[in-house]
Parts: sequence; structure tokens; C-alpha cells
Amino acid sequence: MKFLAHISVSIILVLLLAYLPFSGFLFALKNDAFTAYFPVKHFMSESLHAGQFPWWNPYLNYGLPQYADMSSAFWNPVTLLFATTIGYNPYTYTLEELLYILLAGIFMYRLCSYWTLPREIKFITAISYACCGFIVGHLQHFNWISGAAWLPFAFHAYLLACDKPTLKHMVTAGLAFYLFGSSAHPGLLIGAFYFFLIVFLARLYELLRSHKPDLSKVLMGHLIMSAVFLLMGWAMLMSWSEIMHEMDRGTRISLAASQVGPTPIWNWISFLLPFSITQSPGFFNNDVALRNVYMGLPLLILLCYATFKEKSKWQTLFLLTGLLFFLLSMGGIFKQLAYYILPFLGYVRLDGEFRIFGLFCWIIAAAIAMKKFVQSDWKIDRDLRLIYRLVAITLVIGIVAGMVRTIQTDNGILANFPSRQPQSGFAGFLKQIVDSIRFHDTLMIQGSIQLIFLFLTWRSFKNKSISALAKIAAADLIMATLLNVPFTGVGQTSLKTVSAMVSRAPKGFPIPDLKPIGEHSTISPSEEKIIGNWGFYNKEIGSPEFMPYPVLLKSTRKFYESPEKSISDQKAFAYFDHHATEDSISITHFLPGLFEFNVRTVAERKLVLKQNQFRGWQCTLDDKAVDIEIAEESFISVLVPPGSHHVKFVFEKPLMKAAAWISLISFCAGLIILLLPSPPIRREKS
Repeated sequence: MKFLAHISVSIILVLLLAYLPFSGFLFALKNDAFTAYFPVKHFMSESLHAGQFPWWNPYLNYGLPQYADMSSAFWNPVTLLFATTIGYNPYTYTLEELLYILLAGIFMYRLCSYWTLPREIKFITAISYACCGFIVGHLQHFNWISGAAWLPFAFHAYLLACDKPTLKHMVTAGLAFYLFGSSAHPGLLIGAFYFFLIVFLARLYELLRSHKPDLSKVLMGHLIMSAVFLLMGWAMLMSWSEIMHEMDRGTRISLAASQVGPTPIWNWISFLLPFSITQSPGFFNNDVALRNVYMGLPLLILLCYATFKEKSKWQTLFLLTGLLFFLLSMGGIFKQLAYYILPFLGYVRLDGEFRIFGLFCWIIAAAIAMKKFVQSDWKIDRDLRLIYRLVAITLVIGIVAGMVRTIQTDNGILANFPSRQPQSGFAGFLKQIVDSIRFHDTLMIQGSIQLIFLFLTWRSFKNKSISALAKIAAADLIMATLLNVPFTGVGQTSLKTVSAMVSRAPKGFPIPDLKPIGEHSTISPSEEKIIGNWGFYNKEIGSPEFMPYPVLLKSTRKFYESPEKSISDQKAFAYFDHHATEDSISITHFLPGLFEFNVRTVAERKLVLKQNQFRGWQCTLDDKAVDIEIAEESFISVLVPPGSHHVKFVFEKPLMKAAAWISLISFCAGLIILLLPSPPIRREKS
């Protein structure tokens, strides 16, 4: 692609260094990364390599329509590319997430060209976005990172399509929206809806103020972009519509339940001291992943400076829009008002998710302010001096407060500095350091580092050196990211160890045993904490305990909460409701979404297959179609007359297959149009 020629290799090098514990494949991503997101990607990969399209996942909580899973990025072309080629294992999974972080920087770099920012400022903006607090804080949440990566690409494509609605630009915008929509967390999709709505209304307002507004041209352009998105996302939208009312999280949640994950205003200390929010003093009562809002010291200073100065229309739009999303991310009274006024916000559980749009807007606003500052011959006026002094005083106060607290208490890294034991190894040594750090330590450590970077930033201002400022910004972001990643991104387990755990699972799709669910193989609690429930991997149907996964069918929850579940666990995944000695069940053929049995019974029985009922299941008895009934709240079953019979359960989605072909053909056509050369376009003034 043409824009690749404009990308500095320095961006990639900075990001590789900043995320070294992760990009160096040294440590595995922690928490949800391998306990929730990886297993389904691994299953999709195994299915495709076995020649089966993964319509149905028979292992996840007694079966889930994988194609309708909104958390697995099933319809994302990048996911399908990885799954069908190199396949998913802990290393390729890590590689894909690293790719998204690099894309976040690359696309932001390209977006900055819209406002004709200098190359060094584009570099600073790109690494600031790719190392911002949202991405650093949510490395474990795969579809939050992928959504953040495609956001600048989608926004840039949209702006170009609005400025010059050629076929290529409109198709590119539709394709970009599809890539974003097929990979992002549902909460990000809701946030993006309001973000682009605000931008659209702002541009429409400016158009109406012009002398000869051409509303028909604007309407036609947006209709074409929407049509392209709908064609590419036809299968995705169909699948979501199927599962929305069947899934446990498919309905609007209560106001109280929707405010469990805010980023309250006291977390904004991370704008200046990002390391401080890795600890948990009394006022940090939210998850550590939701606290970080860092955007880099140089951009923070110029963002504050821009609030005192005359602003362009774009700066005003970004400052106000960013503020709106930060207020929404805070929860509380702001979420209460939005909950009743704005549609869809009642479906978002973690308010802190909205801060990516706040950071996105404020980073761009600060980048435009940096361009103005450089073009004004680096004029250091009273306002900039005041900001510099306030930041310096704040840092000194933080350092002094940390020192005082260290003297008052007998804990912290200085009082209990770890000593590396021969048997503990490097990972053990790092664990000792992490466990020894306290909040007052972070104030001293981060405050001292920031004081140095503040001095260097000010010196580059006085020396009028944009290249020096770019180097300072890179060093600042590398340091801040490296300090935070061990707390919010990677665990203490090596990627090699995680790979060894996963490799113990059977390959392919062996025919599952007809033994009681309660006798299925398990792993130790410590291993389960790292890679999740072993039921994801052991290729045995059913799990005595619910496997924590974001998408759960309502009927499945009813089963797991039913009092009869303990009795059900004593039975196999396929059984007769009544059993005689002469009765028998043997499974003859198995694939995900396909179960074939030879059965024999002396009387009419109900054959129960512990797979969740969902539109698409069909059953034949001796090659004749029969009706499926529901058993045990959620499972499928069929009546079997006396005698020997062949029973076949198959999950078929012919309409969904047709929609998938429409989406695939549309996406390939869009890629071809995207690769075609385009004429130059007038750039927007900042």
C-alpha cells in the first residue's frame, strides 16, 4: 500500500522496545488474554486446519454458535487469515496482538497527514497513541486492542470520503468500518457510533453555514459508505441478530450494574504519573486495567497549553468530544444522565472503555497544538511557563510525599529491596520487585523520571529542536510503558510455559468418550488461572463448572443454576432419559457440529445430547428427519423408538453460508478498489 512508504521504521522500533516483555515473547499476557480470548481462536484454527468451518463450538459450555460470538472477532479477516494459515498457538496469538499495536501507531501516523503535521510530530502522535494508557492497560483484552488499532484508520478513511467522495474513498471507508466493527469489543462499537455521529453533525453544521450546501451529495456519500459496510458485514450482522436475544448479555442492564468499571477522576493522576495507578491505595477502587489515561508528557503539556490559546475548529471539536467521552468513562452522575438520554449506553458494562475515544481526541488536539507551537517559532509565553511550573511543582510534591511516607512506614521497595536467590531465577526476582513496590514508591520513581523528562522537554522547547522533542517523547513513552506492563499486561509465566500447557491438549477432534461429565480430566488451579478452564482444550464434551466466557446463552445459565445439574454431571454427554441393561449408545462419527450415534433400546426412550439448543440443529433417525425437543433447560433431544437405530445430529446454517459468501466477495472487491491508485486530495487546514 502507498502509505507504507511514509512510515518511519522508528515507530516500530519504539513500540517493540516499549512492549519488550510482550514483544520479545518473554512473558505471556495475563488474565483474560489466555483464559478467555485465546481458547476460541485456537478452536477456530484447529477447525479450519481440519477442513471444517467453525460454525459450532461443541466444547464451550455445552456448545456455542461460534459464528455469532461477538467476542472472538469471528468475522474479522485478520483472525481468519491467522487461523487458516499459520494457525493459533500462544506465540502466533501474541504476534497478532503485537501486530495490532503496531497498526495503531501506523494508522495514527497516517491520520496525522490529514492535518499536514510535520513528520516528527506525526511520529510523536503515533507512538503516543500506540503507548497510551488505554492500550497499555488493556493488553489482556484482545478486542479492545484490535478496536483501538482500526479506529484511526476508520476515521481517516471517513474524512477522506467526506472531503472527496470518490468511489475508492467511499469503498475504503466502508471497508475500514467493517474491519473496525468485526474486531472491536461491542462497547467500542457503541462508543464509535457516538464519536462518528458527533463528527458527522459537526461537519454538517459547517456545510449548512456555507453559501451553497449540497446535502444530496453528502447523503449519497454516506449511503454508499453504509451500503459497502452492510455488504461486507452482512454475515456478521445476521449472526449478531440471531444471538442477541439468546445471550445472557443481550439485554439492557440495570443502571447499577452498568457502573461497575468506571475510570473516575482521581485516576487522572495517570495523565502525569502513570506508574502510580498500578498500586491500590484506598481511592483506587476499580480494576487496574481501567485506570491509565497517559498520553505522553510533551503532548500533555501542549494539550494544556492549547486550552489557553486560540483554537481551530478541529481543536475545539476534539477537545470537547474528548471531554465528553472522559466524562462518560467516569461513570457516576454522567453515566446516569447518559443512560436515560442516549440509546445503547445501557448495554455498556465498563464505562472506562470510553476513555479510548477521549485519548484519541485529545492526542490529536495536542498534536495540532504542537504544530502551531512549532510554526510560531517556539514562542514560550507566560501561559506555557505557568503550565511548566505547575507540572514541576506537582511532581516535586509527589516525590516529597512519597519520601515522607517511606520514612513513616517500614514497607516499600527501599525497606524491602529484593535479593535475587539462585533458585528463584530472573522471573522470581522480578516478582519480588513487583510485590515490594508500594504507592509511595511509585510517586518517587515516576515523579523523579517525569521531572527529568520535563526538564529535557523544556530544554528542547528553548532550543527549538523538534528532533530532540521526538527523542524525549519516545524515551518517555518507552519508560512509562515498561513500568506499567508488568502490572497490567503480562504475568510472571513465560510464554514458553503457556505454550507447553496448551500443547498437552489433544490435537484435532477425537471422538469424545461417553463417560460421566464429572469424570473429565482437569488441571491444577494454578494452571487454570493461567490458561483458563481445561474444558476449553481437553476435547471432552461438557464441564462440571461454568467456563467463564463473555458470551453465554440464557438457557445455558439456567442449566448451570438448576438443582438437577449435579445429577446431570453423573451422566455422559449423550444418554437415555431411562436406561435398561440392554440399552446402548455408541458414537460413530464426530466433528464440531456433527454427532452420529448407533443406538439400541428395548423401549421408547428420549436420547439427550448435551448441546445447547440453537437455530440450526437438525436431527435424522435412520435418515429420516425428526423433531428436536429441549431437555434439561437447554439441551437437544429426540424420541427413539424400540430397536436399533442410527441417529444423526447436525448443525447447518445454509443462509448464513450464503451471507458469508456475499461478505467475502464484497470484502475482496473492496480490497481491489483500495489498492487502486488515487489522485491527490486537498488537505484540511489544522
